Amino acid sequence: VQLKVTTGEVKGSAPTAAKEFKFVGWYKDQDCTQLVDAAWVADSKLTPGKTKNYGTNEAPVMGYEAATYYAKFEYNLTTLTITKSGGNANDSFIFDVKKDGKVEFTVSVKGNGSVTIAGLIVGDTYTVTERSSWSWRYQAEEQEQEIVLEPKGNKVTVKNTPEIPYLLDGSDYKQNNAVLYNKGTAGN
Repeated sequence: VQLKVTTGEVKGSAPTAAKEFKFVGWYKDQDCTQLVDAAWVADSKLTPGKTKNYGTNEAPVMGYEAATYYAKFEYNLTTLTITKSGGNANDSFIFDVKKDGKVEFTVSVKGNGSVTIAGLIVGDTYTVTERSSWSWRYQAEEQEQEIVLEPKGNKVTVKNTPEIPYLLDGSDYKQNNAVLYNKGTAGN
């Protein structure tokens, strides 16, 4: 932008962040350590003020000077932790994590453990669904849970109750009455 330093009008600049980033602030230096004057920023738009005296101390004429300002962006990413409760320590559970109806991730959790998915975009909506066909002995209290991701990490807990507590039913139980004989002993 070019303008006349003493009478020109500054249009300002507004940051545009890609979806996986968020705007942090405007800075005077490339390392983003010196914030610009707070009065210059409204709704993230930077409109610099006049900073240079082109007149004298007795008759100041304030104007603009050549300057470069830096918009700082940071990743707008978060995590999602899926925790299982109510399961047997030796059982595995499989979850589909969907976005817009499409499976983005498939994860497994052993027993009452958890798994964390990183690098997810804040504000996106995901649906966590336990595969009931895989863990057929259990019934989830909430088979499907929807979550809108927040910046500080997100948690979904899926609680199960055993519907079929044993792999085998009572008719498959038999008493073992085998007697062990020691071959090769004198007298047999």
